[in-house]
Amino acid sequence: MSGTTYYVALDGSRPSSAALDWTLARAEAEHAPVVLVHVVEHRTDRHVERGEALLAGALDAARAGHPSLVLGTSLLLGSVTRSLAGLGGPDDVLVMGTNKTGWLRGRVVGARSVLVASLSRASVAVIPELDLKRRDAVVVGVKHSDAAAPALALAAREARHLGTGLLALHAAPLEPGGPETPGSEGRGDVLAEALALAALDPGLVVETQVVHRAPVDALLGAARQASLLVLGTSRDASHLDSVAGPVAHDVLMNINAPVLIARSSAREKAGAVAV
Repeated sequence: MSGTTYYVALDGSRPSSAALDWTLARAEAEHAPVVLVHVVEHRTDRHVERGEALLAGALDAARAGHPSLVLGTSLLLGSVTRSLAGLGGPDDVLVMGTNKTGWLRGRVVGARSVLVASLSRASVAVIPELDLKRRDAVVVGVKHSDAAAPALALAAREARHLGTGLLALHAAPLEPGGPETPGSEGRGDVLAEALALAALDPGLVVETQVVHRAPVDALLGAARQASLLVLGTSRDASHLDSVAGPVAHDVLMNINAPVLIARSSAREKAGAVAV
């Protein structure tokens, strides 16, 4: 059994159902346990009963469709953001749905996923309600080679499970008035070093690409036909990889593919990247 536990946030909406489907498929491939979570902010008997009924119905349906999975439920009381962010640890994945449909609306709807991704100790997957049937590769954004291994490891794992290739993308915006392709060779070295750090499966088809665009534009452009976009974390003032940085923030605000923000797992911090 995998050392990962999946926590999926449910609120009865269609995006949360899409998040549950995404979670169950990946957990089944990994033989990982899944916890269905609902947070009750208004502590009334009626809201608690509705939450319990929602979880019970979702649990029954998940068991019927995935009888081999280890499944559980958790009803939490309090702030949705803080309750979700407190779930799991660096080896785990917290999954949320989003009904993002456009930039203006996304600035409001996407705010909670950004906050949870910033506060969570687990890797965080944000799943929009999209048809992914005709989408192909997993895309992973690579910024610095020394911080890329967790994102590459998770991206490689997802690509293997989905039976698709992996695109490692580095964005190197052109400097105003500078050469047309500044530092292209150096940027390629970043990708090569990052891929070596991740110790990718030799059987996995991996493509590397340097794009001379702003990081958010490059990532969203590549994600438009991708089955998954994987991002790493930024480091805060204490040098801990616990912050969803400005690129992740803007990607989530304009989400056009499932996004997975990868944390360094305890195994990786001990020196062994699990792929």
